[in-house]
Amino acid sequence: MEQKSIEKNMEKQRSYKWMIVDLILMYIITGLGLIAMAMMLNKFQLNGTFVNIGIIVIYVLSCWIGGFIAGKKMKTKKFLWGFLMGVAYFLILFGTSAAMNGGLPKDMIHLATTFCTCVAAGTLGGMMG
Repeated sequence: MEQKSIEKNMEKQRSYKWMIVDLILMYIITGLGLIAMAMMLNKFQLNGTFVNIGIIVIYVLSCWIGGFIAGKKMKTKKFLWGFLMGVAYFLILFGTSAAMNGGLPKDMIHLATTFCTCVAAGTLGGMMG
């Protein structure tokens, strides 16, 4: 009986470790996407609309991949794990942005849209995983 409890705790610890690795992968994808977008912006002299759309695409791709991996890993309640990965991604993004900008953003609609985008993409990725 006690052995099962120990195994269950070890499984929980493993699940948290893979979440951290998954989040790191999501931010690597984000970083590579932003670098590629900056290079295209420099080479082709693209406008601000391209930048805004590019950032949204990068968020969606990163969260979808993170949710997909979460769904594959957990096998049950995939949508929930994808949802959690999207929320975690957003919270880190929000915290970093708030720290760098010295406080909360003034555009709450943009904040809400970004949250919904990250969560929706993560959830969809989880369901497909």
